[in-house]
Amino acid sequence: MRPATRRARTGFGLRRARLRTTATLDDRAAEVFGRFEQYDDNTNLTGGGDVYLTGGFSVSPSRLRGRAYSRERLTLGYSVLLPEDEDEPEKHLVILQAQIAF
Repeated sequence: MRPATRRARTGFGLRRARLRTTATLDDRAAEVFGRFEQYDDNTNLTGGGDVYLTGGFSVSPSRLRGRAYSRERLTLGYSVLLPEDEDEPEKHLVILQAQIAF
């Protein structure tokens, strides 16, 4: 696996760091990804803010057959929102997505 990280400070109080890793499976037919984001609408104070965590896995049946990775893709992703306010519930999201380009 080949990890890569990127950290950026953007406007509107959004601080994010992204970790994206590509796993090698039959000439990169699969990909594992993860992402961390923290949104703090009050940038005058340090710390705090809502946290978004995302992770998932993508596999390309077309790449397994020697074609382009982007022609056919199946992605399973999970995301969770961890609110700054402890009284608010966590929000979870699971996504299964299929892509076919023709």
